[in-house]
Amino acid sequence: MNAILRLTPLGLGFAGAALAAAHGLAQESAAPAVTTSVVREVSCARYGWSPGCGWSEAPWALAVPPPANPLVEIAICLDTSGSMDGLIGSAKQKLWAIVNEFVFAEPMPRLRVALYTYGNDGHSAENGWVNLECPLTEDLDLVSERLFAQTTNGGTELVGRVVNAAAGQLDWSPDPGALKLIVVAGNETADQDTVVSFRDACAGAIARDIMVDAIYCGAPGDGDAD
Repeated sequence: MNAILRLTPLGLGFAGAALAAAHGLAQESAAPAVTTSVVREVSCARYGWSPGCGWSEAPWALAVPPPANPLVEIAICLDTSGSMDGLIGSAKQKLWAIVNEFVFAEPMPRLRVALYTYGNDGHSAENGWVNLECPLTEDLDLVSERLFAQTTNGGTELVGRVVNAAAGQLDWSPDPGALKLIVVAGNETADQDTVVSFRDACAGAIARDIMVDAIYCGAPGDGDAD
């Protein structure tokens, strides 16, 4: 079975379209192959970065020059439930590719990355099987080490809970010019959480000026892929 990794405007039913509208952007529809178009477009639009790593020119004109070292903060949220067996390796690679998009951007941003895992039976049920593996840090070697060390272990995937945790628990910068992003990677529907609605969690993140997007991991024929 061939797996797909698709970056969507939280295409699992999340509020990506509303978020794009809030930033004055037109989001692309999900492509059948892996794409970082949403991340790329928002970055170029906000900061006027020159294309790198195959980026295309941003179609938006900025009224002001970009900051010399713009701040970018990313919270990676990885599904480590048993259903991710056979998919988690590709998900890790894709998540780290998004980080690298910013590492090689021009002008070079100041980059802080955090890592959450969710849906793992080894995590606390009280926390909705969500665990903070690494807070926002500029130590990308540490984040990479912990990301690629993750393994799967049963579990219930509560997307609303992990988005809520990432938006509310991390020490996000109060800088209104910072680009703040939560990326959720998983292979199940987003509406399994009966306590914290993913819609409410995304709305809460958007209210904090934090973008939320998702990478769907699964087979091309899966109903959730669309």
